[in-house]
Amino acid sequence: MSQEKSELKDPAPSPEFRPFFTRVESLRGIGALTVAGYHISGWQVNGVPLFGEHSWSGVNSLGSLLNRLAYFLFPGHAALMMFFAISGLVLHTSLQFSPKNTGVTTLRFLIARAFRIYPIIAVAVIVAAFASGWRIAAQGAIPAREITWEELFSNILLIEATINSTLWAIKVEVMMVPFILATFFIERAYGTRIVVALALVMTAASFVKQDYIYPPFLHNFYAFIIGMLIPTVGRQFATGLSPVGARYALIASVTVLLMIGQILPFYGRLTAAFEGYAAFVLLSLVTYRHHQPGMQILDWRITRMLGMASGSYYVLHEPLLPHMAIALSAIVPIWMSLHAPLAVGLLFTAILLILFIPIALTGYYLVEGPSMAAGRKVTRWLNLDRAKVRFQPT
Repeated sequence: MSQEKSELKDPAPSPEFRPFFTRVESLRGIGALTVAGYHISGWQVNGVPLFGEHSWSGVNSLGSLLNRLAYFLFPGHAALMMFFAISGLVLHTSLQFSPKNTGVTTLRFLIARAFRIYPIIAVAVIVAAFASGWRIAAQGAIPAREITWEELFSNILLIEATINSTLWAIKVEVMMVPFILATFFIERAYGTRIVVALALVMTAASFVKQDYIYPPFLHNFYAFIIGMLIPTVGRQFATGLSPVGARYALIASVTVLLMIGQILPFYGRLTAAFEGYAAFVLLSLVTYRHHQPGMQILDWRITRMLGMASGSYYVLHEPLLPHMAIALSAIVPIWMSLHAPLAVGLLFTAILLILFIPIALTGYYLVEGPSMAAGRKVTRWLNLDRAKVRFQPT
């Protein structure tokens, strides 16, 4: 969930990229909202599930059909695949405007990543530790235990993700840093075809069953790489479409992201591949067909604000939303949960998600924004912005 505003604006890309700054950020904000909504959907109010994760065979009435359709609003895994593709796109764009010197580019990139990720992760881990009473809840046969200082620092460094489990995705983002750098330098030296080949190979590798490489890393590697292909392959695809073709491509990509996880196994590798490549299509259109009808929602003030705070929203929602839900559920009448569960589910979830936006914005203004500004100051102090040139992949 992963997230990169400062790297887009420093150095400033050419005018052709400017329309996609806030729109890609808005997409990330909608994705953070979707992940949080997916987590909420499994909760109960007054002992009644907010949404039931039923199979289609269990749809035997209008009420159960509406409940099933409401569940489509929260394709949490699809949102994560889109996060990873967005990271590939944004980081590649940032590297396009980096200095020619490989060492300078690498150091500048690593500093920006460190200041972008670790301050808000430290806050998210500490908040989660306090919210849980400094205990890790029991998981299956593993009993509950106290959080040790060693485990706390291991989580802050993203070596583990046991205190705030949503941080596994940020751990993958950190693991991808050297590979994104290497892929960019390889593309700069040998062209885009080798990146296309890497994306296809790693897509196939995501289906391999193994436990000697961190599985989420291997399973999601290709999503970052296809994001890196958006400035080349994605641009060619999007600009080559007719207005009608672009409209159908937009509808198809959004439909796949919303529905594929309800048709195929939700966490299946084939499902993830559909989601990853649908995200590639959607992001290509958002980036290079920004006048396409249907994208106006990404320009709304609320979605732009949500996008700006998407990093804080993602990493803070898991420890804090449950406590907010307990307080909110106290005012929900039992009769309403029993007789109108779908209405309760929709209203309860919407209210929680909206109420969390100010908290996420606070995280951005107090932690993310200042830490990114500090990273830029360090970069300037080390004189790492010299000789910036745009690399145009072929």
